[in-house]
Amino acid sequence: MIDKLSAKAAGALCSAIDNDEKYDLYKYAFFIVLSSALHIVVVIILGICFGLLAESIIFYLSFILIRKFAGGYHAKTSAVCFWISFLINGTVLIIMKLLNFFNSPVITISAIISFFIILIISPVENDNKPLSSNEKKVYRTVSIIISAILLMSVFLLRIFGLYSFGNSVGFGMFTSAAVAAAEKIRKMLHKKI
Repeated sequence: MIDKLSAKAAGALCSAIDNDEKYDLYKYAFFIVLSSALHIVVVIILGICFGLLAESIIFYLSFILIRKFAGGYHAKTSAVCFWISFLINGTVLIIMKLLNFFNSPVITISAIISFFIILIISPVENDNKPLSSNEKKVYRTVSIIISAILLMSVFLLRIFGLYSFGNSVGFGMFTSAAVAAAEKIRKMLHKKI
């Protein structure tokens, strides 16, 4: 669906400016904008449905900030990516809603472990997104800095009694580390075959 909308929007733009040379570029740009907007809308809707709007947004932003640079598993199609993201976000919100982690150190401990996973394995390349040696250095540095900042925010939010927000950041870190570790394991297993 997003692919068709992107193609129509790119076609309309090319017609409006009377230039078909950049059709593929425009189509890709529209695809990125529309798929990002859809993800954000779903995050907001799920947050509203669970009564955890701020937590849903904080989780998503924490996840995306690390994921962009730490890398990890990428779905083969945008539809699969959407549904995986939907399930992950929904599962995190269900856990936050049903389980009382507010005063528990479980999420803080998982954020610490996640930081070390990211420190050790990032960036994790994907077949769809190979990185140059320079990009690997930059992505590694940025992913570690972002992870360190997010880990500090988990501690600070907990100190100030904002447990649900700290837990949201912790879940974002955990999910990013899990996605990176999953791709790393998949690659290791693939090499053995």
